[in-house]
Amino acid sequence: RKVAFGKRAVLKRFSGEVTFHKGQLVRLYRSDLNYTLKTERKLLPKWLQPRRVVER
Repeated sequence: RKVAFGKRAVLKRFSGEVTFHKGQLVRLYRSDLNYTLKTERKLLPKWLQPRRVVER
């Protein structure tokens, strides 16, 4: 189990550049909320709603 879910195993499987094509749905992660100290910002969702790729 540890090998399957270890950090190195996951990084080896999913490493590299990800290419998105026109029309695909993607979700954006708001990393600016990781280090916030304001209480009201901590309750905001870190992942935005899915959006379509318009052009590459």
